[in-house]
Amino acid sequence: MSDASTSPSSSELLDSVTPMPMSRSVRKRPRSSNDFFELLNCPICFDYYTPPIINCKKGHSFCINCIERMERTSGDLRCPQCRSPIDKTSRNHLIEDQLEKITVGCIWREYGCKVRISLTERENHEKTCDKRPGGVFCYFAHEPLGNSCSWKGNPLQLPKHLEQFHDIQPIERGRIVKFLWNPPRQDQARFRHRVIKIGYPSESNKTYFILEHIYIPDCKQLLFMVRTLDSEVKIPYKISILNRSDDENKISFRGKTADFEDIGLLSQYPNIDKTKIFSVHYDTLQNYSFQNQEDGLIYFSLHVEFLSAGYREVVDD
Repeated sequence: MSDASTSPSSSELLDSVTPMPMSRSVRKRPRSSNDFFELLNCPICFDYYTPPIINCKKGHSFCINCIERMERTSGDLRCPQCRSPIDKTSRNHLIEDQLEKITVGCIWREYGCKVRISLTERENHEKTCDKRPGGVFCYFAHEPLGNSCSWKGNPLQLPKHLEQFHDIQPIERGRIVKFLWNPPRQDQARFRHRVIKIGYPSESNKTYFILEHIYIPDCKQLLFMVRTLDSEVKIPYKISILNRSDDENKISFRGKTADFEDIGLLSQYPNIDKTKIFSVHYDTLQNYSFQNQEDGLIYFSLHVEFLSAGYREVVDD
C-alpha cells in the first residue's frame, strides 16, 4: 500500500501536464470584393473584360478587342504576359458567364441614369446612354421646310434616331461602298447623309459611320467627309469620284474618320479645317458626270473605301 503522504496532489498533477494545443480548422481568408473584381479586369486595358474573352495557351485572358488592337499596332499575336501564342478561337467562357451574372450601376448615374446592367453590356450601354453628358443635334434640326427635328442626344444614338424618325436605313456593305448620285443644281444648296454600317474592328462588332455631303452654291463647292460617331474609333478612308467611261480617271481624297469635336458641321464651311474634308468645285464635277442611257439623267459615281489594316470585310448577304 502506497504512502498517501508521498502521492502528488491533483493540482500538482495538473501543473505537470503539458497543455495540448486546441485543435481548430484552418480556413483561408476569403477574398475581398475588390480582389474578386480585379479578377475580371483585362491586363491590357485595365478595365472590365469586354467579351469575347480569349486565352493564350497558358491561360492568360484578354478582351479580343485589346488583342486585335495590339495586333494592328505591333503585328504581334503573342501573349503580352508570357509571350506564348494566342488562339482567337480559345474562349474563356467561365469569365464571360461571370460578367453576364454581375450587374453594376451606369457610370452616368450622377446624371440621372438609374439602369443597372451586366458587366457584359456595360460598355455598350455607357457609350449609348441617354444620360451621357454632351450630345449632338439631329441633321434635320434646321430643316428649311419648317419641319425641324428637336432631337439631341448621344452621337452613338444618332443612326437609330435617323432610322426610326427619318427613315434613313443603314447601308451594310464591305470595304468599299458605292453610290450613284445626281449632281446638285448649280444655284441650289444640298445636304445628304448616308449611314454606313461595317464590321469593325471585327465581324462581330458593327460600327456606324456617316457619309456627309453638302453643296454650297455661293462658292460652288461640293464637300464630302466620313463622320465617326464613336470618338475612340478613328480609321483612314478614301473617297473617289470616278468617270464611268474610264475607271482610271478619278479624283480622290484620303482622310481619317472624324467626330463632331474634330470637325464641326460642313455647313460651317469655310470656318472648318479644309485639309480634313474632300472639296470639289462644281465645274470640276462636270468632267466626271455622265448621262444614263436608261433614264436620260446625269449622274456621278462616288466610292467610299475604308483603309484600316485591321478591317474585317463584311460579306453582303
